[in-house]
Amino acid sequence: MDFEHGERGFATSGTLRKLEHIAREAGFTPGELWRSVDDVTTRYLMQQQRAFIEEHNASAAEGAAGARHYYANPNPNPNPKR
Repeated sequence: MDFEHGERGFATSGTLRKLEHIAREAGFTPGELWRSVDDVTTRYLMQQQRAFIEEHNASAAEGAAGARHYYANPNPNPNPKR
């Protein structure tokens, strides 16, 4: 990251190319790298969703007035055939 030019916390196209270069040197293709990033990000978001649902369902189980139950969709991908 380019901290000297106000890019703290952001990746530039140069940073991403460098990451792909490092992946190639380690024996991975850029496609494998990005599929792995997608997989890890999806798993993290699903875990966060579960934690949110469990937290809110626990408060409903304790008898909190007006508490709602949240449904966790086991397949987060939309299905246009439904």
